[in-house]
Order: sequence, then C-alpha cells, then structure tokens
Amino acid sequence: MAENQRGLFSLLVLFCVCKSTFAVQNVTEAVGMKREQSRGDIIFQDHLLWSIRTPSLLGCSKECAKDEECVSFTYWKNASEQWLTCRAHNVDAVQLSFSEEASGAGLFSVAGRTGE
Repeated sequence: MAENQRGLFSLLVLFCVCKSTFAVQNVTEAVGMKREQSRGDIIFQDHLLWSIRTPSLLGCSKECAKDEECVSFTYWKNASEQWLTCRAHNVDAVQLSFSEEASGAGLFSVAGRTGE
C-alpha cells in the first residue's frame, strides 16, 4: 500500500509541474501573446501605459488584450508579495530600453500589434 501511495504522489507532483509549465504557454497563446525569451529578468519602465497588481499572468494577459494601445507588457513578483505587478507598454519589445534587472521578470508582446 505504501508503495502505491508513493507512486501516486510522484505522479501527482509530476502532473503539477507539467501543468504549471504548460499553463503559462496555453494562457498566453489563448490571448495572442508571445513571450520574449531574450529579454527576461528585466522590468521595463519606458513607454508605460498603466501598471496593475493581479494574482496571475492570465490577469496581465487579459488586461493587455482588452487595451488596444497595449503592445507589450512586463510582469514580475517580489518574493515577499503574493500578487504579480504588471506594466503595459505602447511599443513592441525591441523598442523598450529603460530598465532594471529583476529575477523572474518576463516580457510578452501582443501578436499583430505594433507600437508608435
């Protein structure tokens, strides 16, 4: 019985890890977002439209998708905080320059939108 429980627990852990990895990809693809892998771990501060606090990456994606001016967004979460900070930008990822380093930060672009 104990071996069965350990096996089930291992499968559950594996499922949770895989689900978490694919959840970010599925969420962003569902709302037409593309993660800019080469510009990770950076918080961009220029061309700012708005900044919100949200419990999930889906919240950032939905808010940006609703705003026609939002061309890209950055997000990050401080270790001491429960919610993500999300900043929308009105230019595409390559035009963002004023930044600061932040471990775990990410940058997404909206498919089909171009900036100023």
